[in-house]
Amino acid sequence: LAEPGDPLCIFHSFCLSYSTGEARAALDRLLASASAGGRTIYRVGSEPSARFSAWNKGHDRSQGEKPPPSGEITITRYAGGEVSSRIVATNGVDMPIEWTGWDEGAG
Repeated sequence: LAEPGDPLCIFHSFCLSYSTGEARAALDRLLASASAGGRTIYRVGSEPSARFSAWNKGHDRSQGEKPPPSGEITITRYAGGEVSSRIVATNGVDMPIEWTGWDEGAG
């Protein structure tokens, strides 16, 4: 994290869903700490949504019920040791990306 220029952008897709909540929190702490010296870091992620994960647990897909959008595209900004995050779009299998916008009042 010390070498790349400012700002730094990190992209991930369907990888944090395999991590524990503590591991995800540790990543946030690491990136927030790295931003404390004045650097800005953006993390753009496409990960399964909590709503989809709850729907998917033990769900019998043979009934043909269409799942909710499975993914959320989130932009997280780390600056001055602070973290702010926004869900900007949803996506899913056989579903286009649906832009939900940048809501200044969220997150």
